[in-house]
Amino acid sequence: NHVAVIARADGVNYIMDATDPLRPFNMLPGECLNGEGWVVTPSGGYWVDITNGEHNYESLTFDMALDDNGTLTGTAVNTYESYDAWAARKVYRLEGLESYTDLMRYYYSNLKVESLELENIDRLEEPVIERIRLTVPDASVINNNTMYLSPVFYNRNETNEFYADNRISPVDLACPSYSKHSYTINVPDGWTVDELPQSV
Repeated sequence: NHVAVIARADGVNYIMDATDPLRPFNMLPGECLNGEGWVVTPSGGYWVDITNGEHNYESLTFDMALDDNGTLTGTAVNTYESYDAWAARKVYRLEGLESYTDLMRYYYSNLKVESLELENIDRLEEPVIERIRLTVPDASVINNNTMYLSPVFYNRNETNEFYADNRISPVDLACPSYSKHSYTINVPDGWTVDELPQSV
């Protein structure tokens, strides 16, 4: 059970929770997103959908240069909103920028994070923006005169997160998730692109 406050303004319901200083006023804790909530009124009450449009959102934009040895070097500008922004703020507030950067290096051990900056960390209504300088060594496999490169090297799902021998309840993701990845890769002089992956 959890108690929140509901207010109606301009015909829109806002459900508010003030238990976490790192969340915007109208972003509920994830455990509250369970479908419906009971509004208590002097005359009894009624059910309402519990949502303010919460979501997970990440937009990852990479500008990379490939060298003759198959190494990628460049920058990433990553934007996080809603729960993804909240998670970034929480790690930063609890651990600081240095530990945030170390955590990034741990989770993405295939990357060398040279520097990392965060924007809007204290502006709760704005997205969190990461600016990273990074290197991806051994990003390519070179065979004779052909280089094979997988452009997706960040947040790549390698295994099924929802595997279970016995499913005893539905998978509840609580809210929608949006993810956008954009890669610009400059190939070195003397190389030409033979085949590109399809846009999906």
